Amino acid sequence: MNKKMRKNIKRREMILAGMLSLSIATIVSGCGAKPPVVDRNDTNMTQVSETDTADVAENMTQVSQTDAADNEELTQVSQSQNGTAVKETEDSVYFFGKTYIYFVDKATGRLEVLWKSDTYEPHYNVFDGCGVVLGERLYFIETAEYEKDGVGNTAFVLSAINTDGSGYEQAVSGLDAEHPLLSIYYSDNILYVYNDSCDVQCYSVLEDGSLGEQIPQEETAFRYTKDLGEDYRLVNIHSECYHFLSPVESIEKFGSLIMQKNSSYVKIDVESGSEEWVNFGAPVAMEDDKAYYIGMQSDSWKLESFDLNTKEVTTICDLGDAEMHCMTFADGMFYYMTMEDNHIVINRASAAEQGRCVLLELNDISSYASGFSPISFGLRVLGNALYYTDMTDYEAYLLRLDLDTMEQTQFDTPIYSTGISKVGTLANEHHDIYKENDPNALIGTADFSWLVIDDSFAGAATINEYLYESEVASEWAVFEDNVQRDEEFFDSSSAAYAYDSAASGIEYFDGRYVSFIQQAYGYWGGAHGLPIWNGYTFDLETGERLLLMDVVPGMEEAELKDIVTDYFSEKIDKNPDEYWADAKETVHDMVSLEMTDFVLTDEGIRFFMHPYSISAYAAGFQEVTVPYTKFERLPFAP
Repeated sequence: MNKKMRKNIKRREMILAGMLSLSIATIVSGCGAKPPVVDRNDTNMTQVSETDTADVAENMTQVSQTDAADNEELTQVSQSQNGTAVKETEDSVYFFGKTYIYFVDKATGRLEVLWKSDTYEPHYNVFDGCGVVLGERLYFIETAEYEKDGVGNTAFVLSAINTDGSGYEQAVSGLDAEHPLLSIYYSDNILYVYNDSCDVQCYSVLEDGSLGEQIPQEETAFRYTKDLGEDYRLVNIHSECYHFLSPVESIEKFGSLIMQKNSSYVKIDVESGSEEWVNFGAPVAMEDDKAYYIGMQSDSWKLESFDLNTKEVTTICDLGDAEMHCMTFADGMFYYMTMEDNHIVINRASAAEQGRCVLLELNDISSYASGFSPISFGLRVLGNALYYTDMTDYEAYLLRLDLDTMEQTQFDTPIYSTGISKVGTLANEHHDIYKENDPNALIGTADFSWLVIDDSFAGAATINEYLYESEVASEWAVFEDNVQRDEEFFDSSSAAYAYDSAASGIEYFDGRYVSFIQQAYGYWGGAHGLPIWNGYTFDLETGERLLLMDVVPGMEEAELKDIVTDYFSEKIDKNPDEYWADAKETVHDMVSLEMTDFVLTDEGIRFFMHPYSISAYAAGFQEVTVPYTKFERLPFAP
């Protein structure tokens, strides 16, 4: 992959909102494997409705303690040991996120959403959470929102749900919002819950998988004398897969505590508390008393192992010089992604193969909608199956590759839908600017991805001309002028100016009207760039762009100002310290019938304020949705 493509996909991952789409992967010759075939005829993969969940109490409280006196010898429940992001039982596979859980029935291949947060929109990274399966009960770490003393807070809590999607509850509150829960681990009928400061809560697990009484950690089989102070942290076994090695798991697997101390790693004796440095790199796996990591030698990446007992370092194989992502370990094999040319490639490596072996080449990244990258989802290997994502028609799908037969299956239910294919496609354009007296010095780069309405809509030609002129031609002209204006100030240490603009997913579409946001990010020097949103609502029949005065005809501007300000005020009052002192007045002044900082949704009109307008840059865009019931005589029927 060239530098422009790599930089572009990284910037979109970090800045632009999570739009997704997916395309079917093509097989790359190699490894002696048969070409994987997408199973498009699997009738078992059906769309399912999201599971309803019970109402959540406003204040998160610990579940009532169950009397475990009659269960002194607890029956070993079926379980999946450590709290990583993917769990497999005899019949099912669960993918844990902090805002949702996906479920795959292994017999039928059916994919469904088992649980979805009522507070946060699901993110497309399926592996950003952790959980365990205990009998008929799932325990997982959830991102939750709650109020304390009238102020809104966010915390990570331990939540639970039955394997059939019923019985949801927030089982254990986060220790505090400052130290979020990171790791859960089950062993010998006890569930251990750790936060990022190594504090632990321990709960007995009853025969049915429910939690019993809380017990002191020193009364468990995994006690240790070392006081883990603020210098110690749980080891992140894989930075892109969110598996934190808890002290209990460390003791059970290695007989000692393996912890991160400051920026290095230490091995701590359980009984004496003495510690010694273990000098391995950021681990991608820890198995069989070894830490596996990636090291650079002679301009080439090497897969290396560090023996935790002898401290011997062994080079397993050469991985070349390509940038690697999402490494995962299973049965002596390492799987990882690289970005090459215009594709993301899935590779395998092992000591036996002495190098990398290409398994799959995914679709051209230019066909991806803004913000999506298979790298964000990552890789997981369970048994003989490798799970990953790709894009088709701007929809994100989960796929499974059988590592024995190399047969590839795409689950029919999208894990995220952008809606773009309902109205058209995306077009892309790229520009580079070099210094006039130095053709190798890049001083400006611009990328544009915009919505092209399908010709089946009567207003398509008018809309497409308008969008290209507004979001591509005019923005490119302004950007080019700014770069050329400042050309004399660029030197070898200067970062190139950049402008990246992409259409969001479709927020509203009813066959006649379409609404979406064009999201841009501009960098013109300094510590950071500036995100910019432009809201668009079009009449697909006439090609007309609708302003607020067209969406709420007959409404007085004063009334509109009051309604929108009231909704923002409610948001501001929950966390007043996060907003400027005059935030409410600013909202009132900025709202007008001619404003474009809005987008239609299925629930109502969403208004947004740009960074710096009413709060700090780091707070991002501030948004509220005003229900359609607050407006009269709408020109459409939401």
